[in-house]
Amino acid sequence: EEMSFVAAFLLLTQISLAATAPSPAEIAKKVGDSFLNHSDVFIFWGYGGALVADGLLRANETFGIDYATPLAVHLQAFNTNPASFGYKLLHDEPIPFGGAVGDSLGLFPIVHLRRYETTHSDPNDLRIATIVADKYVLGWPRRLADGTFSRDAAWAGEKDGNHTILWIDDGLFYHGYNDLDRRTSCCKWGRGNGWALMSHVEALESIKNMESLNTSTEYSNLMKIFQTQSAGIVRYQAPNDGRFHQLVNETDTFLETSATAMFLTSFIRGVVNEW
Repeated sequence: EEMSFVAAFLLLTQISLAATAPSPAEIAKKVGDSFLNHSDVFIFWGYGGALVADGLLRANETFGIDYATPLAVHLQAFNTNPASFGYKLLHDEPIPFGGAVGDSLGLFPIVHLRRYETTHSDPNDLRIATIVADKYVLGWPRRLADGTFSRDAAWAGEKDGNHTILWIDDGLFYHGYNDLDRRTSCCKWGRGNGWALMSHVEALESIKNMESLNTSTEYSNLMKIFQTQSAGIVRYQAPNDGRFHQLVNETDTFLETSATAMFLTSFIRGVVNEW
């Protein structure tokens, strides 16, 4: 079942290496081991560290790789170290996030909530998630002029976006697109590709339960973009370290941890959903 996931990737990009391609579990383990080998740097209280932790939890749940045990040590340290945001949240101390609450608090509430939902091993998990939601998220709503929080968004691929932003040849997104001169930037930025991939996963997971949309052409197109991009990214995994590069397809650029974490958690969610 795991190999069918990679085989679908390879089929989409017409790569005939299915027999030697790594399985999703092998990809996840190479990334996870790399993270843990440098855990003092990669697991930190912020959105990048939270993405790492989320990927480790999903690899633990999906493939049975024991990353939950070492991760629990780090989460406990965050809750007992007075200098950590986890400790400050639990003790109602102000957090000096400098205006960037998303970067500072990041996705860690989601990590704690996910662990609580799956193991119920630490009551502080739910407490931290609730505090962040009440104090730092719901307390700062951003409403539009008409009173709503969001508007209808165009599907990926409309207005020639599929041709101007995404290279079907290698499945990677450019860093950006200038609508004035109709040109893309030079490069396939790792974090940008990570944000796009995670956005596709979020949309696909939401839409699959909507009867009015889950059989639509737009849903199928979005699925194809997710699969094609995933296939493009997988090809550039560093063979020894397991991470991906800051510019995904340029292996002389540095290895980028937060992009790798976004790829890992997105790939695993794709496996779970049998995409």
